[in-house]
Amino acid sequence: MPSDKRERQRANRASKQAEQSKAIRRQQLIKRARQLALLVAAMLLFAVVLSFINSDDTSETESAPSHPVVVVA
Repeated sequence: MPSDKRERQRANRASKQAEQSKAIRRQQLIKRARQLALLVAAMLLFAVVLSFINSDDTSETESAPSHPVVVVA
């Protein structure tokens, strides 16, 4: 039959291990969130650069006459 001291030691080891695994899971979550944020930022930057590149090619359509829009209520 285990003594009280051994039971406390086992409980403390289990508690420490649970805290460590919780900390590891939190670090992994933060790492994934950071990676996702960087991916989104890169995609937004790519979209902005692409929009600037494509806006230079639209000079032909900007000089075309526009037709008035008639709204019938």
